[in-house]
Amino acid sequence: MSERNTALELIKEENTATLQVSFADEDGGAVTPSSGTYQIDDESGQSVKAETGISPSAATHNITITGAENAIICDDKAYETRTVTVTWTNGTITGKDIYQYQVQNLKYVT
Repeated sequence: MSERNTALELIKEENTATLQVSFADEDGGAVTPSSGTYQIDDESGQSVKAETGISPSAATHNITITGAENAIICDDKAYETRTVTVTWTNGTITGKDIYQYQVQNLKYVT
């Protein structure tokens, strides 16, 4: 199984974002998965979006993260970290990619 960690940018609360995920084997070669899933969790591990199936048709795939999924959960923090975990399979090749980004609480913007 290949596993990669990738950091994303800062997203303002309740804004929609697009995460482009790419799939590669352990040697870095592009792979088109036959199936995959993703889920979004907050920094405490609480589920923001339950595991959801995806059907990539190429070695990259766009996941839309809705404004509701980028809502602030704990209003006393200036930022919250979200983790998007993507798992995929192509025959005997499996992968797991972890993407993290921060959601900015607009209450703290001056």
